[in-house]
Amino acid sequence: LVRLWARLTGGVDVYRPAPKCLLPYVDRQCPCVAVTPDFFGIDYAGLDLVIEAKCTFDPRDAGPHWFFRAQVQAQIAACAVSYGVVVVGPGWARDSEMRDAPVSHLVMPDAQEQERIRIACMRAWQDVLMVRERMVS
Repeated sequence: LVRLWARLTGGVDVYRPAPKCLLPYVDRQCPCVAVTPDFFGIDYAGLDLVIEAKCTFDPRDAGPHWFFRAQVQAQIAACAVSYGVVVVGPGWARDSEMRDAPVSHLVMPDAQEQERIRIACMRAWQDVLMVRERMVS
């Protein structure tokens, strides 16, 4: 999906992230945020980016969904890249020969959204710790 998108759009060299044994990447500002991008890339201007691939069952569903964007915002923050792209394969989750061309959605860094994600992750981690404590007690 991503390699087809890169060929169709041009201007982005795509490469895989580090080996899985080195993942996840952890946000330096908030260790509760850990991410595993699908791909990294370098665009025609030399800017680095994360690329997240998503396949939908419905050929009419090309996003962009808020949860895709939130995931990529966290990746942008943790990996310290310039921006991100969500590449959607409408209908690609079906076992079908009829697949539409990939659709991409640009995700620019948003410091406020990244901070909201960090706060949500910290709260969720506090809940995990609370549940653990109750299980031990």
